[in-house]
Amino acid sequence: MSKEKIFIGAIDQGTTSTRFIIYDQKARPIGSHQVEFTQFYPEAGYAQSCGWSMIRLRYWRVCMAKALDKAKADGHNVDGGLKAIGLTNQRETTSITGNQQHP
Repeated sequence: MSKEKIFIGAIDQGTTSTRFIIYDQKARPIGSHQVEFTQFYPEAGYAQSCGWSMIRLRYWRVCMAKALDKAKADGHNVDGGLKAIGLTNQRETTSITGNQQHP
């Protein structure tokens, strides 16, 4: 009986990009993908991005699919799926909804 391979994923929603990394049982990265997005700087010390764009364009989904493709291309059998996915997001970030103007 073969031992089941276990993979864990991590979504990193950062200030300038979204990234997804897949780790094997020994915490080695076996596949990843990153998508950068546009930042706006309305004044010194402030960074702004369009949250609606991140949701609408589903950067996390693109990153997950491409990271899985890369892991498979490198010979990793991730077809059984990931056993868990962790999420890290931007700290000190707020999202404003409503009728605001988006850059």
